[in-house]
Amino acid sequence: MSEMLEVLRKAIDEKKGERTIIYEFSSLNPFIDHVIITEASNLRQVYAIASNIVDRMKEHNFPVRSMEGDKDSRWVLVDLHSVIVHVFLDEERDHSNWKNYMQIYLVRTFLYDVSGTCQVL
Repeated sequence: MSEMLEVLRKAIDEKKGERTIIYEFSSLNPFIDHVIITEASNLRQVYAIASNIVDRMKEHNFPVRSMEGDKDSRWVLVDLHSVIVHVFLDEERDHSNWKNYMQIYLVRTFLYDVSGTCQVL
């Protein structure tokens, strides 16, 4: 699973996903291990992040069940069987209040320091 999460992190980073959070979800649902939430500043970027996730998963032979949403979607969901990825337009994410809803299940937050390197908290 850690290899899959690393591929996902890189796929999101390649398309400049922001405020990425990974939630441990297996205690709530035996079919889902993690939920990942990230955001983009425009609709084109939302779709680019989601499409890049699908492409990178296929390149690394990880199963992709589906991608819900299109180029005009403010929120795209990528179903990777045991991992669900939500890619939000930044204003949509703020409106949906996901952080407060799932705060208790926070596992990792990827933040960037001044040098641009990723920190896992």
